[in-house]
Amino acid sequence: MDRYSISKTKYFVMLLAAVAVGMFIYELACCREFIAYMDGYYTYKYLPDFIIDHNFDYYVKFPMGTSMCELPFFLVAHVITLIMDPLHATGFGGAYETAIGVCGIFYFCLGFSFLYATLKKVFGGSAAFLTCLCLMLGTPLILYGSKYAAFSHIYTFAVSAILLYLSKIIDSSHFEKAISLVMGICVGLLFLIRNVNVFFVLIYVLMYAAIRGEYGEHFKKLFSPNRLPYNAVGALMTILPQLYHWHRILGSWLPNTYSDESFIYAASPKMYDVWFSDAKGYFIFAPVMILSVLGFFFLPRTDGKKYMAASALLFVFESYMTAAWWCWWMGGVYSIRSFLDITVFMAIPMCGFFVWYLKMVSKRGMAVLIPGIITVAIFFYINFALLRGAEKGIINETLSSWWQIRQSLLLR
Repeated sequence: MDRYSISKTKYFVMLLAAVAVGMFIYELACCREFIAYMDGYYTYKYLPDFIIDHNFDYYVKFPMGTSMCELPFFLVAHVITLIMDPLHATGFGGAYETAIGVCGIFYFCLGFSFLYATLKKVFGGSAAFLTCLCLMLGTPLILYGSKYAAFSHIYTFAVSAILLYLSKIIDSSHFEKAISLVMGICVGLLFLIRNVNVFFVLIYVLMYAAIRGEYGEHFKKLFSPNRLPYNAVGALMTILPQLYHWHRILGSWLPNTYSDESFIYAASPKMYDVWFSDAKGYFIFAPVMILSVLGFFFLPRTDGKKYMAASALLFVFESYMTAAWWCWWMGGVYSIRSFLDITVFMAIPMCGFFVWYLKMVSKRGMAVLIPGIITVAIFFYINFALLRGAEKGIINETLSSWWQIRQSLLLR
């Protein structure tokens, strides 16, 4: 380790705790509602309809994976409300709102804990710490773990991080079958959070694909009797409630619940708009992710090269799917939030970048360190200035403009 190493886990724990406390204070000071936001409301509504009202005919185009993640927190809030104020045990307001706010922070912390553990094993503690720091303070993920905690994205982040961690440890574990079962559960849950998330299994399927001579062995393990049946059982038992619900309501086990929406830009995807437009461009509203793209050039020189093919493919896939969708800006909520779903996989090349950067710092010292600190500080400032702009109503969360961005950056 170099002299700038900050690999000890205690620093990461301190960082995560500080960010979590900050998120909680923000929720207490600024957030009155967590549930009543667009998609978040409809995914959450499964819980009061099924558990309180016994309305099993409730149907919405969004699957029930998000509500499954929220279930433990909902139940705690429901029990507290039944004891303290039974007349208001409706599933909305009071303790239920607080529960979802806390739920978002919990999954934020859970996701980063697993992500850090994986990155530390692959890249070392220093690069892992810096990557998590950038993702915590340089992306809108912090907003979707607090104000927009009812949306699906923080849950996708957490479950993806768990899946990535399990894919890393399974080859060296004596609990191959149990881990395979849990991995299947994670894939099933990702599918139920957002159907297109099922493609995230590629991070496991395509491991070692970029390394000559090693993918064959991985392929054999992938389809071995010790793994594949347990993967399938875990995934199937997770998605069966949703499949049954769809079949009972719609008469189909796998319906197209977005039948009235489509990829109208499939032939001419809005790639520039998705990445760089003032409306909601990914690299405008989270410029720190530029380091991830740069990291793809350095990743092959690290132990993380086994994830190279899958990470690059998932970035291209998410970019194209978003750019081809009729509502490529993802509605009236802050940023192009669909990209938050691949944060875990974009962390891998970012970590590759920081491995290279730390080597440069060890060779050239302050000449590299100071510009790096200034650049990352600017990225953090842009992120929080735009978040503040959205909170103050300066940024239009549906489609913003360069003028609104400028006003936010000038703190006006």
